[in-house]
Amino acid sequence: MAFEIVVCIFKRARSTEQKAERRSEILDAAARRFEYATFDEIKLSSIAADVGITKAALYRYFRNKEILFLALFERAFEQLGNESGKIDPNRLAESMCNVMLGIPLYARLSAILSIILEHNLSAVEARTFKLFVLRQLDGMARKLAEKSAYDVKYASVKLLQIQQVMIGSWHMCHRSEVIAQVVKEEKLRPLDLDFEICFRDLVAVVLKDA
Repeated sequence: MAFEIVVCIFKRARSTEQKAERRSEILDAAARRFEYATFDEIKLSSIAADVGITKAALYRYFRNKEILFLALFERAFEQLGNESGKIDPNRLAESMCNVMLGIPLYARLSAILSIILEHNLSAVEARTFKLFVLRQLDGMARKLAEKSAYDVKYASVKLLQIQQVMIGSWHMCHRSEVIAQVVKEEKLRPLDLDFEICFRDLVAVVLKDA
């Protein structure tokens, strides 16, 4: 029985469907680990073990950890694009925040996108990724334009500003353990910032002319 289990675990995906399923399993495993560990703490060998494949087999799908997490970002971005249809034009800023905050993985990955995930890419990989971002941005901008007074071009500008707000708010509010402890002191309490509150307040400012 034990031998049968091992054979099953390391069975190689061969068909297109099997490969797509295996790729999805790898992304799911990475997402689960990223819920409680930082990018630096996560090892590809651990993700491979979670899926039941070797590290060498994982490399057939993703040549390094940055590429893997970039694919995870793409999946979260696509989910955001699909969910953006739920934005309520009567409470634009609030519902926009609800949609974005409803995908915690997107915020966490956005925070490390430019400083980690976009490194170690070839020119072809970088261009392919940026074209993907542009397509997703255009699709979301069109949905936003339908729900606001913005045209598509200006809606794209607003979405980029919201992304900047998300990244900045994340880094301002997720500090080292020492800083997080220090700002709990009464005198330093004004510096104890909450990510969701900061994000919602700033998105309201960005969309005030909607």
